[in-house]
Amino acid sequence: MSRETEDPKEALEQCLAFNSRDWSANKADAWLWGIIWGWSDDGAWDELKEQHGWSEATCARLRRLHAAFERLT
Repeated sequence: MSRETEDPKEALEQCLAFNSRDWSANKADAWLWGIIWGWSDDGAWDELKEQHGWSEATCARLRRLHAAFERLT
């Protein structure tokens, strides 16, 4: 991690951002990344749906969860 923080949201963001793993490779990891950082609309969603068997409803839920995570302070 780049710096220590006492903010749990920031700590989660840093943990994922500064780790070199491919967060899309594992279904659970992709789900966590999606909540914390969100996936871009540059084709990532189509790849994730195919790779992990996610439905459009699942992707919509993940987008809602990310939006709610973003609102946390």
